[in-house]
Amino acid sequence: MITEEAARRLEALKFWDKHGLGAALDFYRVSRRILFNWKRQYRESDGNAGSLNAQSRAPKRRRTRQRPAAVLNRLGELRKRHPGLGAEKLQLFLADWCEPRNLSAPSVRTVIRLVAERPEFKKAKPSKARTNRRKAAHDRKPKGFKAAHPGQCVGVDTIEIQRDGLKSYISPSPIFTAALPWR
Repeated sequence: MITEEAARRLEALKFWDKHGLGAALDFYRVSRRILFNWKRQYRESDGNAGSLNAQSRAPKRRRTRQRPAAVLNRLGELRKRHPGLGAEKLQLFLADWCEPRNLSAPSVRTVIRLVAERPEFKKAKPSKARTNRRKAAHDRKPKGFKAAHPGQCVGVDTIEIQRDGLKSYISPSPIFTAALPWR
């Protein structure tokens, strides 16, 4: 498969053959070394334009985090013993443990990374089975109350209005209106 970038590079090589190196450098605005690298790649692949596709720029050997096995084992023990402990407190425990052994203690951020990288350090899911039952609605009347006749237990919402330094409470029925001085 030939990408647009590979097609542009092939076009630059053909332009170089036809018009010379100086014109290709000016027109395509690339360095001389890059043009020679493209030409070498194209020649080594026996004229395969796919070889001009952009390659990965990632380093071949990446850095890896180096931690003593003893520190990792201690972190695992602490996580098993105290599964709900946060990274800050874990780091304090590790620092106290590492100091007499002349080991460098990981920082809080490193503890967070180490716990995230290793599944055995992660907190176990709660084993309690959760139910999807809804809570029962609570009765809003006094405990043990039995109504003797209809209308004996009534719930009324009120509205508060403040006017001229007085609070007025208005209920749905005009009979239950009261005015109290505002304090």
